[in-house]
Amino acid sequence: PPRPIIAEATAGSRASRYSGAFIPISIEVRNYRNYADEHFDFKDISFCTINGKNGAGKSSLFMDAILDCLFEEPREGDLTGWIRADESARSGSIIFTFSIGDHTFRVTRTRTKSGKATLNISEFVNGDWQDRSSEKIKDTQAAIIDILGMDSLTFRSCALIMQDQYGLFMEASKEDRMTILGNILSLGIYDSMGQIAHENTTEANRQISQREAIVSNLSKEISTADSVKSEFDAARRAAEAAKIDLDSAVLRKENISLKLSKRREAWDKAEKLTSDIHTAEEKNGELARQLCEQRGIIRSADSTLQDEAVIHANAAQSVDYTRREKDLLQQRSAAAARLEALNATSGQIDSLKGAIDQAEKNRSSAEQRIAATGQKIAEAQRYAEAAEKLKTVLSGISGMESKERAYRDLSTTISDAQASFSDAEATYRVEAAERKRNVETYQAKARMLQDSQCVNVEKAACRFLADAKAAQRKLETYIPECTAWKKGQLQHLDKLKSAIAVDKAKLQGIGYDAASLMALRSQADSLRPQAAEYSKIGLYNEMLT
Repeated sequence: PPRPIIAEATAGSRASRYSGAFIPISIEVRNYRNYADEHFDFKDISFCTINGKNGAGKSSLFMDAILDCLFEEPREGDLTGWIRADESARSGSIIFTFSIGDHTFRVTRTRTKSGKATLNISEFVNGDWQDRSSEKIKDTQAAIIDILGMDSLTFRSCALIMQDQYGLFMEASKEDRMTILGNILSLGIYDSMGQIAHENTTEANRQISQREAIVSNLSKEISTADSVKSEFDAARRAAEAAKIDLDSAVLRKENISLKLSKRREAWDKAEKLTSDIHTAEEKNGELARQLCEQRGIIRSADSTLQDEAVIHANAAQSVDYTRREKDLLQQRSAAAARLEALNATSGQIDSLKGAIDQAEKNRSSAEQRIAATGQKIAEAQRYAEAAEKLKTVLSGISGMESKERAYRDLSTTISDAQASFSDAEATYRVEAAERKRNVETYQAKARMLQDSQCVNVEKAACRFLADAKAAQRKLETYIPECTAWKKGQLQHLDKLKSAIAVDKAKLQGIGYDAASLMALRSQADSLRPQAAEYSKIGLYNEMLT
């Protein structure tokens, strides 16, 4: 069965998990307002009063710090306004630990004067702190509000009533009071219940529409049932006729397959007979060829017998040819000996020609080397001038590189000085704003003396007039102090600015020119090959001598 709407509405609410008394455990601050580093533990404290001089930081530690840690809504309006106005204080942090029922939480908030912030909330579970933060600060802030069950306005109206804000709830608008009461009494659950009821109603209407559509379709199908039945009978009869046609087609297919099988057997037999005929024809051809060869041999033998006389004459002529061959072989041996002697003489002649050719090549090479050496000696003056000019250019490069190093070192010094000036100027502006706010606070309190209409202001013993008189006395010394401080700070800034201006003037006087240095290096690269050629002139002179 579905759950009740109220159970469904509270299932996803943090209020269903975190309920009970809100109890502060500890507050820890660093660089917060007038505190450099402070920690206070609320353990074993159920009721107490806090006494101290005005401006000592009672409200800052026990009220402002808790509110800024949970919601970060500084009274100055500037999110960095709670960071201590000190040159060494670059950032500040607030850590507030509290419990709700059986759950213990710790909220950590940090911020730098440049505006960068972090926010973390952790829960103490089984002896260890477990992170409950989100990736984005706004999501973590929403989680803190969900855990508390209160936004800043509700928290300041009922949980932590700030100084001079006791009537915050009564002075709030009707909408704000409804919001505060709604947060305190968890009336938001009824908005969730209404939303869930609306969603359930929408879903139910959708399902009803779907079921009505299904019923409508079923009604149409029922009305057409008779026509569907007749169509089904016609389809069944068509199927039976198609089955008869199919059986007849199968029978015809089997008959055709049988005929095809017989034709394949006849075709195979025909192919075998054809192969046998080809083999017999090849054998017949071979026998005919052999018969032709035998007949040719017989004809040749007959022809030989007919030419017997010619054969005897050729034999006698062959004997004569043999005798003449022996004489020619003897003459050939003698000619070979003479040819071998001629070949030896020809080898000697070729060797002499090779020596003559090599000598000619050596002479030509020597003439070419002498000509090249003469040309290099002729160019010696030009190479010498290039080598001398290279020395001058290299000297210029060395001087310009020294200026380059000095230029870069001084540029780094100027950059560091400008960064120091920016930091000092930012610190001056922050502290000047803080001092201005202090003066305005003292002046506002001092004006109460004029607005009080007290008969004897000097003897007045009421607390707010005592604060006003203290503020007036503070103004008498604080304004001159601020004036002297401002003068010193401006002098310090002027001194830094003057030092930067002097360094910039020195930078202009160095005389470094990147384009000139690049041109000198390019000129040196073009002169180096000629200077290298000049150094080789001495080697050529040695070769000539």
